[in-house]
Amino acid sequence: FSQRINKNYFFCIQSHKHGNIKLERIHNYCEKHGFILNHSTIQMIQKSFANMITSAYAYGIEQKNSNAKNTDIKLQLTHVNALPSRTEQGIFIIIELGNLIEDIRYSLISLLGKQIPSYDILHSRGYNLPEEIRKSHGSILLDHLAIGLRDFLEE
Repeated sequence: FSQRINKNYFFCIQSHKHGNIKLERIHNYCEKHGFILNHSTIQMIQKSFANMITSAYAYGIEQKNSNAKNTDIKLQLTHVNALPSRTEQGIFIIIELGNLIEDIRYSLISLLGKQIPSYDILHSRGYNLPEEIRKSHGSILLDHLAIGLRDFLEE
């Protein structure tokens, strides 16, 4: 399926004008059941989704507060492939987004396995995002993170 905007409508599939009977049937079904959306409906959905993401993020940060409201979107504040076994060793880079003091923190840590303490922070730097980066597209944020990581590693 591809996305297509044609005459102020959003189509979840390609137009059926190409003579494909299957696409025409799918298009007719989508149209009958309200799956072809105009721009104002799409904007309303985008705003609603953005509010849910913001609410989920706020809930994740404030979850220690028993008065925090529950949210429909589950948002993890980190990405983990597996639970730690406490035997991990080596030097790792951490990029932390959106902690309570800075917007971005880069850290270089050494995990020491079962020793106590089990880690050592070798180097760490945090800073706030400029307002223009906050309000820009995600690709600009990722570029900013990559440049920041490069600068951090060169320190």
